[in-house]
Amino acid sequence: MKQEHLHLLIVLKSSSNLQGMRKYGYEYDEILSFLKELIADGLVLRTDETIELTESGKIKLEEFEGNQKETKSSQSNPWILPDYKNKLSKKSLLSEPFIPSKDSLVRIMKKVQENL
Repeated sequence: MKQEHLHLLIVLKSSSNLQGMRKYGYEYDEILSFLKELIADGLVLRTDETIELTESGKIKLEEFEGNQKETKSSQSNPWILPDYKNKLSKKSLLSEPFIPSKDSLVRIMKKVQENL
């Protein structure tokens, strides 16, 4: 199971508010794509008013949480989780070009000239 799907199952377990996925750094279109995949797999049920885990979704999430506890307890160091709050979105990478400062450009040009 993909990590994104697990994040969505965890958020849906605590509340049916999909805004919780934004803290992991996902865009709305990505969240909807994950949700559609989970509905197709039968792990999530969408009604007119709510989005909730099915019994098989709850079982899958419990299996993951149980495996995670076993793995963490057997290791001396806990897992290092990715820093999702500082994840750059694909859209911002394309729409906001990186422009270095004048000082760093001068240093880069000096290094390039030295290597020629």
